[in-house]
Amino acid sequence: GPPPPPTSAMSNRLALQQQQQQNRWRQQSGTFEGDSRSSTTSSSDFIAAAGLPRQSPAPSLLGDRRQQQQQQVESNVKINGLQMRLLAEESARKWQRIEADQQIHRLRDENIRLQSREGSTEERSRLATVTAELQTVRDEYQDYRSKTQRTLDDCQRNVTRLNREKLELEERATADKERLALELKEARNRVFELTSRELRMTEEARMQAEIRSKELSEWKAHLAEREAQLEESSKLQARVNELELQAKLHESERARLKSANEAIDRYEQVRQQNARLKEQLAAAKQIRDDRLVLEEENRSLRGRLESAESRAATLAADLAAAQTAEAKQSDRSANQSLTADHWSSESARLASAQRELALATAGRAELQIAVSAAERSLSESAAAQSEAEAKIQRLETELGELKRRLRLLSRERDMLKEFVASYLLDCTLGGSGSEQAYLQRISNMESLLDDYKRQLDEALAEKSSTASAAPSRLSLPVESQQQQQQASSRLSLGELASKQEASLVIELRQQITELHKRLAAAEEDKEMLAAREARLSDLGDADPRFTRVLHLVQNPAQEAEEARENELAELRKKLEKALTRCEKLEEKLKNRAAAGPADGEAAAATAGSSAAATSVIGDMTRDVSMIIERLKTELDRKDLQKQRQREAFRTNTEKMREAVHRLLGYRVQLESDNPSERLFRISSTYVDFDEQDSDKTSFLFRLNDDNVDLLTTDYVSEWQSDVRHYVQERNSVPAFLATVTLNYFGSSTTLVSSSVMGATTIS
Repeated sequence: GPPPPPTSAMSNRLALQQQQQQNRWRQQSGTFEGDSRSSTTSSSDFIAAAGLPRQSPAPSLLGDRRQQQQQQVESNVKINGLQMRLLAEESARKWQRIEADQQIHRLRDENIRLQSREGSTEERSRLATVTAELQTVRDEYQDYRSKTQRTLDDCQRNVTRLNREKLELEERATADKERLALELKEARNRVFELTSRELRMTEEARMQAEIRSKELSEWKAHLAEREAQLEESSKLQARVNELELQAKLHESERARLKSANEAIDRYEQVRQQNARLKEQLAAAKQIRDDRLVLEEENRSLRGRLESAESRAATLAADLAAAQTAEAKQSDRSANQSLTADHWSSESARLASAQRELALATAGRAELQIAVSAAERSLSESAAAQSEAEAKIQRLETELGELKRRLRLLSRERDMLKEFVASYLLDCTLGGSGSEQAYLQRISNMESLLDDYKRQLDEALAEKSSTASAAPSRLSLPVESQQQQQQASSRLSLGELASKQEASLVIELRQQITELHKRLAAAEEDKEMLAAREARLSDLGDADPRFTRVLHLVQNPAQEAEEARENELAELRKKLEKALTRCEKLEEKLKNRAAAGPADGEAAAATAGSSAAATSVIGDMTRDVSMIIERLKTELDRKDLQKQRQREAFRTNTEKMREAVHRLLGYRVQLESDNPSERLFRISSTYVDFDEQDSDKTSFLFRLNDDNVDLLTTDYVSEWQSDVRHYVQERNSVPAFLATVTLNYFGSSTTLVSSSVMGATTIS
């Protein structure tokens, strides 16, 4: 019958055999290494027992020894690997042999079973098929056995070669042991030589120690003398430091004296500027008076215009009545004849009425021209008055600044007086009294300096709180004659300084002058930038240092402005058409009035057309005036609405940006001013953002219609694993940003909780 199938006990037995074989190989390799270590340890222990310093063997011997050990270990590893491979192949071959035997037995039983039956055509064909399969299996089994045998032969050859190499290595190890024994003998001989040398060196060291002890005592005495000299030098250095401090104080006070002198020099400039400002104020008042006169003239011209219009209306009514009467007279002439005198009187009356109408029309045009000129002059005077009022306000602000500077200068004057008095006291006193005077002067100067700083802070705070205050470049206010006398006395006291310090004072004055020039230039640049920022802020522009403008593709304010401009353009076109029609009607009316009516029907038509033209002109003038007023009102309302929308949009944008920053932990900035690109730079709150090198501290995203692209930067390269996991594999940018926040939060953040209005603030 067929052999039994393999059981778990057989597989366990094969695994146990493989484990035992591996343990035997490990023990053999460990024994060899232990022998080599024991030989090396015995020689080192002998040297240590002899009390000699350790000496490493020759580098060549150690290298050969280590190389041989390495080769032996590698050969053992190769042998172990080949034996493991051989055992695995044998076990696999056994399993395949068992399966092949089972298949052969199964086919043989099938063949016998088929042969035992009575043959038929189908059974014979089936028997032939089974026989062919059996032959194929036998051929495959023979091929496999031949291949397995060849593999086994190769493995045996490799094992033989490795065993031969192992024997060679063992022979080399034996030779190395013999060589080490010879080296051990040589080391013993060297021990005795080194022992004798050590005794000699010990005696020499004892003698040198005695000599050095004597030298050490001498150096100690020298060191004591040196310490005494150092104490004296430290005292001298302290005195030098005191003198340097006094010199610095003198220099600072001289600098203050120089600044006060320069302030006195600028006094005349301030007076001249004050005189110019008074002249400008008088000119502004004259402009205001001229404006009042022009307003009176404008009102009188408007009254004349109204009277002329009423007179023109009266003349038009008279003309219409005359034309009506003429028409009636023409109707009557058909029934009865009129006298020539009556007809000539009516014609003369009609002609005079037409002339008066023409004169009234011309007077009306002249009055309109005069009114327009008066309105222009009135607008110019209003602009001049507003400018004068702004100048007056600026002058008042400058006057307040001058008053504040006057208080500061008075304080500085008192301080300089005390300084000059203390300087004279220093010149008169000497010895121990001068030190007390210095201390008293320093305390007084500190108190004065604190008071001066306080006054300066108050002045700066008052200046910043003043609305629309013009930057004042004036440095000193107007002083009285008494202050000039005090300044001259201060100059005379300053000239009492010693001649030896004159060159130093001149040099310091030059440096102070140069620094003042640089400070003035810097203040001018600062004021220019501040004015520019204020102008941009008034125009609704944002500060480019802290904000970026977000341009909307569909902006409601822009659409409303475009609609208003389109409406204004249409109304202007209608107004031009209406004015053209008025001009044409006036020309027709003048032509007909000059030519005179040919008959009664023509006169009636002329009268009707003139009345219609007059009414149309009046109606159109009223309509145009109403349209202009309505457009002005609408324009003002739209401007105010646009300004409010801009302010609301700026406020909401800042609130939204601050909310995103505090809630989500990221700063979102628009990278490009072009709205079609839609590039956004995102930086974490827990990272110090650097605008100069933003690619190393922030992420750059491009917003598309259906997805978001993370652009490659230097900062992205630090998060490659998280980008691959969250963005590329899972397509989740929020998860990636949350991971970055948690990473920084766990490493370098601090929570500070404070109860504010019942809430917890995290900073």
